[in-house]
Amino acid sequence: MSNILDNFEVLAGVDTENVPPTAQSVDLLSVMREDKVTPSLPVTDILANAPRQESEFFKVNAVLEE
Repeated sequence: MSNILDNFEVLAGVDTENVPPTAQSVDLLSVMREDKVTPSLPVTDILANAPRQESEFFKVNAVLEE
């Protein structure tokens, strides 16, 4: 704990007079691609590896009690 407090003392001595406040230290860059509408895969392909299915749906165990 004393090591952490010592580090805060060092930071308190840093001159930040001409440093504007900021939330990020580097510019934010979105790495997400742009959304594009495309046709869906066929239901049979989507369910091909499902361990359990019912009609055109994944079948899972109940999560909530009724």
